[in-house]
Amino acid sequence: MSSSDKKSSFSLTIKDYPKLTGKADYLTWAKSWQWAFKSAKLWPIVSGEKVKPEVREEGKSSDSTVKTAAEWEEENTQAMFLLIQGVSSTLQPDIVSYETAAEAWQAMKDRFDKETPNTDIISLKNVLLNDFKIRQNIADHTTNFENAWNRLATGSKQATDNKKSFLYITKLMCESEEFKGAVYIASLMDTHLDLCDTLATREQRDYVDVRDFFLSQAADKAETKEDDRALFVPRKDQRKKECTWCKARGFKWDNHITSKCHKLRREKEKK
Repeated sequence: MSSSDKKSSFSLTIKDYPKLTGKADYLTWAKSWQWAFKSAKLWPIVSGEKVKPEVREEGKSSDSTVKTAAEWEEENTQAMFLLIQGVSSTLQPDIVSYETAAEAWQAMKDRFDKETPNTDIISLKNVLLNDFKIRQNIADHTTNFENAWNRLATGSKQATDNKKSFLYITKLMCESEEFKGAVYIASLMDTHLDLCDTLATREQRDYVDVRDFFLSQAADKAETKEDDRALFVPRKDQRKKECTWCKARGFKWDNHITSKCHKLRREKEKK
């Protein structure tokens, strides 16, 4: 699969994405392919947000409606092709039994996105083994990490007072911002060891500080137009970020927003 958008700085190929085999890999598969479909601008088709316009009998529909319907058919065909390629051979008959990509996607979700006795263990695995992948960028990796962490944290809220239970231990883990930051750093050590070493010399260990450090490095790479996909953040994302509090005080302000400003947070804590 290749993105035809000339503004895209990289291309996507089917082999870069996982194949769905069952419940064990559904969560990773769904999130990976969601990003793939968004990059290819097909997610509105797959999610069902974009529906096929109703075309009346010949001569009774406007030209624009007919054209829009034809475009929808083409995009749905592309999405169905990718879904077929994105699942194992045993699941392909299930995909082709549907007429639309939205129906096929929902069918896989209904079948595999269910709580099982191993759901919490799988959630922990997705957090601890969520290493940075080559050809990914820091912004996408961070989003994937936070999604996996939030899913684990949600499950751990069911913990009892049994201090030896799995959920109790994961609950304590998820409540620690410093531990969260450590796991995030660990996910980047194989590919960004120099930056991890630089960060280790600082006193800032909480997740927000760690995350902002890497996103700041990514923004600087993009600003200097260095060809480093691992640290690339799209310019459109940079323009959205502005911390008015830091800007007014002469601090770096264009790599985060006011509500996420750790400097402002510390100032409030001192008062």
